[in-house]
Amino acid sequence: MKKRGRFLILSVVLAGAAFAAWFGLRNLDLEFVESVKQEGGPSAPVPRVIKIDLNAPEDLASWNRHSFHGETKYEIQEEPDGTKSLKAASENTCSAIFKPVNVPISEQPVLSWQWKIKKFPTGKTSPVFGAGNESDYAARVSVIFKSDLPFQQDIVQYVWDDRFPVGTHGSSPFWKKVKILVIRSEIPSPGGAAAPLNPGDWVSEKREIVQDYILLFGKPPGRDIGAIGIMSDSDDTKSSTGAYFRHFEIQTLHSEEEFERSVRKKKLSVPLMPVFRKTRKMVQTLFKIPSKTLVTTTQKVVRWPVTKAKALGENAARKESLSRSEDV
Repeated sequence: MKKRGRFLILSVVLAGAAFAAWFGLRNLDLEFVESVKQEGGPSAPVPRVIKIDLNAPEDLASWNRHSFHGETKYEIQEEPDGTKSLKAASENTCSAIFKPVNVPISEQPVLSWQWKIKKFPTGKTSPVFGAGNESDYAARVSVIFKSDLPFQQDIVQYVWDDRFPVGTHGSSPFWKKVKILVIRSEIPSPGGAAAPLNPGDWVSEKREIVQDYILLFGKPPGRDIGAIGIMSDSDDTKSSTGAYFRHFEIQTLHSEEEFERSVRKKKLSVPLMPVFRKTRKMVQTLFKIPSKTLVTTTQKVVRWPVTKAKALGENAARKESLSRSEDV
């Protein structure tokens, strides 16, 4: 009985201390976040830019490669204006390079880059977009979403086409999780992004990834972005292609909630530890409780709501099962 009473008293004290700490820290959280904003600290939302470098041959070492049919040649070259770009040349080949990234979709990522076309694949005649025997594109930029299983990633692929207008989209004939969207075309279309007036000129692109995913998959993405890919292929048409890429960037935007959470975590995690240590020591001294008993008791107090809820749920399920048995 004495042990039970001690446990009850300790539970009440700890519950009261936890509530007081939560209430006080919640107010301190909000006051601190507001003070950071008023004192000229980082404002919310907070923009972030992820640059994907393609300035030197060694930069390609951090890219992964995957061959589907032969090897498309990827190399860094210098432009007449002194900038560097990635040259992709395919001769009846199909292979891609991928740059691993980690971008949460909650940060509203926007992908931007520049590209230009040297040569489109030849021999396409099908009126069907993405026909299996003509699924070649001079330039593709892929956004690969994370997955727990290999080769099960959702992929959004942006292409520059010479036969279908901007806005045309569909699934890859080889992999339904790959969705292809024409964002630049040689075919004029109302309101569409046209090809440059001078062939070979650099063209800038900017895409809201989440919005494009919803357009292509019919639902919001459930996973974050895990990689960016580049490809030029010509194996289906057995022809050749050529394209250039540069200036890849991912712009993200933290939400107000994420900003406040990051501020709290960074500024309040350190002061919390001494408070809880002092509270634990005070309780030990007051009730003369061994450390091991205190830890065990604290764990029981914390887990009690979950344990109780689970027990109530199991009892309700048993009663429902018995009731069904009686009805039968």
